[in-house]
Amino acid sequence: MCRKFLGYALGRSVVLSDEPLLQEMRKKLRAERRFSVLFETVVLSPQFRRQRGRDFAQASP
Repeated sequence: MCRKFLGYALGRSVVLSDEPLLQEMRKKLRAERRFSVLFETVVLSPQFRRQRGRDFAQASP
C-alpha cells in the first residue's frame, strides 16, 4: 500500500532512492495505525517538497 500511495503522490514511479522513505512510512503506519500518517510523511518528505515543476499543456480554444 505504501509503495502505490507514494508513487501516486509523487506522480512518478517509485525508485530505489525512495526506499528509506518507504521504510519510514511502513514503520509509522505500524506504530500509529492511522492512514493520515502516510499523508504527513509523504508531504514532509524531500521527494515531495522538491518535485520539479510539471508542465501542463494549455487547452486551445
